[in-house]
Amino acid sequence: DSTTSSSKKRRWGRKKKEPPHLGTVYGDEWPSVKRDKSAKKLKNMFGPEFTKIHGDWKKPSVALIGSGEAKVPTGRRLVSVALLDGSQISLTAEIKSTVGELLNLVMTHLSLKERFFFGLAVKKDDDEFWFMDPLKKLRKYASPSWRTQASAPFQAYFCLKYYIDNLNIIKYTQTLHLMYLQMKRDVAENRQLYCHEDSALVLASYALQADYGDCEAEDDSYFNASIYVRPPVIEKLTEAYVKELLFKMHRQHRGLTQPQAQMEFILEMQRLSEYGLAFYKVKSGRDDAVENTMLGLGVRGLVVFETSGSGSDAKTPVKKFAWQQTHWITFKEKRFTLIPLKDRTKLHYYTNHYKKARFILRFCQELHKFQVLMTKRIAAEKEFAEGKGPEIADSDSDDDTKSQRSLLVTAISSSPPVRRRAEVEETASPDESAPAREVKIIKLIKAEGRGLGLLIVGGYMPKTGEDYGIYVKSVAPEGTAGIDGRIQPFWACSLQKSSS
Repeated sequence: DSTTSSSKKRRWGRKKKEPPHLGTVYGDEWPSVKRDKSAKKLKNMFGPEFTKIHGDWKKPSVALIGSGEAKVPTGRRLVSVALLDGSQISLTAEIKSTVGELLNLVMTHLSLKERFFFGLAVKKDDDEFWFMDPLKKLRKYASPSWRTQASAPFQAYFCLKYYIDNLNIIKYTQTLHLMYLQMKRDVAENRQLYCHEDSALVLASYALQADYGDCEAEDDSYFNASIYVRPPVIEKLTEAYVKELLFKMHRQHRGLTQPQAQMEFILEMQRLSEYGLAFYKVKSGRDDAVENTMLGLGVRGLVVFETSGSGSDAKTPVKKFAWQQTHWITFKEKRFTLIPLKDRTKLHYYTNHYKKARFILRFCQELHKFQVLMTKRIAAEKEFAEGKGPEIADSDSDDDTKSQRSLLVTAISSSPPVRRRAEVEETASPDESAPAREVKIIKLIKAEGRGLGLLIVGGYMPKTGEDYGIYVKSVAPEGTAGIDGRIQPFWACSLQKSSS
């Protein structure tokens, strides 16, 4: 009837009474709200009572555990992160926490400023490290027991993700130090990385200089050879001979500071044919019983190896593909497909799980993207170096290695040596290690109806902690900047709006 319909209309058409606008809350500054009768019903929405409802609004989803804390808070899970110096840090995280939140906390704990070279990884079978996506939840990578049991820890590894070819883009000695720690572990522990015994001894001698400084000892009893040289080399040459030779080589590096020795170590690492490669086992055929093929992924490209056993000496490179020579990469279930640009022949490789094929594809995309960004960054740095910037060249050549060494020795010799975070909280300033730049201040007056005409790329990614800098990608000819003609593509820039 009409009475029922009118009551329904009043009931469904009735609007909810909205609480007064509280404005934006900054820190602990709360707006003053006058309480009235309507406020009694909505008292939990006003003023400081908001903190009673959402008591953890200030509490981060990931937090470090203090030395005296033994119990994991309710609703959180235990996470352990292995650092490059061999130490472990314990954290608590909510189940809904992302990898990026955990990574940002670890980097803040290390006071790391150049963050985009590093990442968090999980360790799989056969010592394979899978880098986690910063945008994904931690529970995607943890075991089922971690989601339900507060005492089950989740183990993550803080690793160097991108191995660079040109060291001149590094601005802080702390970044150089962390890269050195990762590469020292690669030489001593990575069973898949091939390193000839001669190169292994040279690298170990620079590592001794970086760790101990000038040799003042009278014999070789001050160091453990197994920390610097992998076991196969020690077994082949005997431990006594290795220690005696390293003792003599260490004395020859007298005078090198810690950053200089670390830089020499990295430059020597770059001479290795398998520098910067992450290895993952696959099968060349769908029905193969064992994984007889290995993919080496790096910033330069992808290398295919045939394996005949275990160890670094049991693999042979058969195909190499630079990212510029790759037409297409895809995966479907357990199959990973690569199509070269030259002949467009499909190369199929098979994994033991579809997640591994998906990870390899995503890692290839990230490596290629990083190479493109670094190429643009080096080009932008060159514009500001007044002709002294590093040339983009193949780092395998001796001339390029010598040029990097001479430039970095000049830059590092004037900067203080790297100290541990407990000794000093701040790293060297950019002026101490970065080359001199020419800074131009250009004022543009934007005409009515016409934009600046600048396409800006880069910036800081808060979720991943990556900072690529801000650069001019292109300049529109019809825009204000294009008509002015002073701003060029690939310039690093900082924009500031002025009312004058």
